[in-house]
Amino acid sequence: MRKFVLYSLIIVAFTDVYSQEKGKIRVGADLGICLPNQGGGLTGNVDFRYNILDNFNAGFRIGFGLMIKDIAISSDRMSVTSTESLNNSFLITGDYYFSKKTSYFAPFIGVGLGTYFIENTRFTLENNETQKFGFYINGENVSGGLLRGGFEWGKFRLVLEYYLIPSSALKDLSNNYKGMSNNCYTNISLGFYIGGGKWKKLVKAQYL
Repeated sequence: MRKFVLYSLIIVAFTDVYSQEKGKIRVGADLGICLPNQGGGLTGNVDFRYNILDNFNAGFRIGFGLMIKDIAISSDRMSVTSTESLNNSFLITGDYYFSKKTSYFAPFIGVGLGTYFIENTRFTLENNETQKFGFYINGENVSGGLLRGGFEWGKFRLVLEYYLIPSSALKDLSNNYKGMSNNCYTNISLGFYIGGGKWKKLVKAQYL
């Protein structure tokens, strides 16, 4: 009987502590490895976001990508062609989270839209002589997008992204057309953020 009375008088109070608490601001940074067409490279970005809802935030992101792509080796191995590419971006982004708010693990999907500044320089190496035949002096600004998904664990973030960027025309020093370069690429990045608390919902029980 005593145990019955004790269990009957248990009071459970719930206290919610979210990293995506509505109305809060968070700042993050990421470094990644990108996989463009026939190549590879490095990426980095910083972002600033506002939590519109407990499971949705939006903001802007500034990033860069440095890569070598379109690598091609001739059948006789006497010629190698590659394109060195640099892009800087300013994107408006939004992420939606599927967290149940009972752990630090929070999967998400997101999109981005904005402007990319692209510089492509193509090189050909033939018989140990480098010939530059495609490059931009001032580069070009293009509009593009971003699709991504990943998860956050505590304050850390792992993301798989696909960048949707229009292709660029390659021209030689005399402004002659030399083909197109695909600017789209896949990226995987690891980062962290500050602000916003923790994903886990804390459950407190008080016993009388």
